[in-house]
Amino acid sequence: MVTALILSIVSLTMLISCKKNGTGDGTARLQIYLTDAPGDYEAVYIDVKDVQINVTGDTANGWQSMQGVNATVYDLLRLVNDDDTILADAQIPSGRLHQIRLVLGTENYVKIEGTSDLIKLETPSAQQSGLKLNVQYDVTDDRLYTILLDFDVATVNTH
Repeated sequence: MVTALILSIVSLTMLISCKKNGTGDGTARLQIYLTDAPGDYEAVYIDVKDVQINVTGDTANGWQSMQGVNATVYDLLRLVNDDDTILADAQIPSGRLHQIRLVLGTENYVKIEGTSDLIKLETPSAQQSGLKLNVQYDVTDDRLYTILLDFDVATVNTH
């Protein structure tokens, strides 16, 4: 059985864009999308349980779960060639967005082409404290912010 940490199997690019939203209530809207680049695998599954944000800078107690999270198992290889899926869509407080973290479940696997076996990905920190992404971006009220998390499974190492 081959195991790997999720951080060592994916290269992640994060793109942020924004546009005027117009809610007027001191909040901004944040949408997080998930996409991937092609790789030499038949499937790469990640089990997303929660998406959390930190707008306080307190790395111990400043985390809050986003509303509207689509918690499920995603096959990253179905999200290639400009295909994506929305992972979360929620109103968030205006201010500084310090970090985002993906909390993963236990159903994380890689399926190598030509085999029927799923190779379990061990992701202990992503299941406990989450896969953390440093953002450090100012969020202004009445704006829609879109973040595209672009995984690159071509960097997956099954050794």
